[in-house]
Amino acid sequence: MNGEDLYNEYGGVTDFKNYQGLPMPLWSNLTPKIQEAWNTVAQYADTPRMDRVKLEGRELSQIWHAIDYADHHTEAGIPGHGQLLLIAKLAKALGYEYDR
Repeated sequence: MNGEDLYNEYGGVTDFKNYQGLPMPLWSNLTPKIQEAWNTVAQYADTPRMDRVKLEGRELSQIWHAIDYADHHTEAGIPGHGQLLLIAKLAKALGYEYDR
């Protein structure tokens, strides 16, 4: 979905009226800055929401074990090493902290 699609979806809900109740301009009549803003929102809307993932107890313990194993018992080129590092990166991206 791009900004124009999102803009038209918004218009479909509001009978193509803006927040003031005035007719919405055609996409082609919007300024480049406004089009860029809609495209940015569309890009954000298509981004996977990692913050919806919740991990607890045993799951976190398994992740930390995988991180420790990747750090101390494997090296590049050994099967599974890349997957363990990916698990570690995902956990860190989700905001889970790991104290050694």
